[in-house]
Amino acid sequence: MFRRGSSRGVTPRRGESLEALLERAFRLYYSARPCLEEPPNISMREFAFQLFGREGYIRHISFETYDEMLQFIAREAPKHSYYSIALYELPEAGSMEEKSWLGSDLLFDIDLDHAEACGESSIQAPGGVLLSDECLLEGYRLARKLEAMVRRDLSPERTVLYFTGNRGFHLRVECEKCMSLGRQERREIARYFAGEGVDPRHIFPSPGRRRRERYLPALPEPEDPGWRGWIAPILRASNPNAKGLSGRWVEQVAEAVREASIPIDVMVTQDPSRLTRILGSLNGKGALISVEAGDSFSPSWEALSPFRGMVEARFSISLEGLRLLGTSVSARRGEVQSLPAGLALHLATRGAVEIVGGEIVVGESPCGRPL
Repeated sequence: MFRRGSSRGVTPRRGESLEALLERAFRLYYSARPCLEEPPNISMREFAFQLFGREGYIRHISFETYDEMLQFIAREAPKHSYYSIALYELPEAGSMEEKSWLGSDLLFDIDLDHAEACGESSIQAPGGVLLSDECLLEGYRLARKLEAMVRRDLSPERTVLYFTGNRGFHLRVECEKCMSLGRQERREIARYFAGEGVDPRHIFPSPGRRRRERYLPALPEPEDPGWRGWIAPILRASNPNAKGLSGRWVEQVAEAVREASIPIDVMVTQDPSRLTRILGSLNGKGALISVEAGDSFSPSWEALSPFRGMVEARFSISLEGLRLLGTSVSARRGEVQSLPAGLALHLATRGAVEIVGGEIVVGESPCGRPL
């Protein structure tokens, strides 16, 4: 990493706003030419950015090459960086009609603000929710489970699972047979994986009216297609010595569906013009990197933040043993502590601390690109 006290560091200024400090820190990061994703079919994607000091987004941007994208981001140091899941003939055109839509990837969003498992392990701060490590790991578990379901039931060419750098996970799915699907079809796909409207009697259809009242389905196998396979382990665990389901099988199956379903934001998946974050870019809401979360995910500031060094931070709230980004954080309101810069910046975006001293530095880019 850059040495502490070097000219490549960012030192908080007296009276400086958090927004101004973040802008200087983000510019430091992007000037080091970090490893950023090259979006597939880059010349057919629309790009959108939110810049510091400007309201709204600048949109309808296109790049012919990956180098053009890198140069733009290094120059502008954006607060947020996106590209479209859609492919267009003219991505830079100002209207959807002029862009001429060619198809879209599928995008799934798991927002941890709405995950039941995170309620008691996270803290509401003035600027937003502080998600505990326990919550992030639960989100990762759900996201991996969704990825497995999508791979089995849709057989896509490729899936990319990533942490957004703020409060959730996205799954981008490259699926040739799904590219031309419209809003309604995409909505139904999202509702399917979310378990919305799944009727137990459709999973286990009865053999006819005369036997309906006495019908007790056999236990499903994990290899069964669709929801039968996904709820099989749950039903078998609750009926370990049985060959079939009990008399209240409809309630049993409904509960198993609820347990196996994934809390997906259906509105995100149904929109074929949605934007997705550039992997490796910084999320201005959390000051963390949007990182791929494939076979492993570490909720630590070393893995999720490029910022190093130590800073002095004054707490605006009291915390007691919150496990956050790999660190147990305890403090009284008004107390000043020396914290790793990556952790402190994330706390600052939530309004939990004010950074009052120290220096923020950035590790050298593993890509080895020249500045």
